[in-house]
Amino acid sequence: MTAAAGLALVCPTAADVTRAVRRLLSDPRELARLTRRAAEFGGRDLDAELTELAARA
Repeated sequence: MTAAAGLALVCPTAADVTRAVRRLLSDPRELARLTRRAAEFGGRDLDAELTELAARA
């Protein structure tokens, strides 16, 4: 879910982790994008969203 939401990079292997770290270090815009998405997600009112979702059922 977090990768699909733009909150994380999927790194199934150690080599993938290395590539992801290098990518983020070399592309500050990508790091800023992930940081921004995480901040936006963290600022959401999840209680209200869950209440709204439950009301639909």
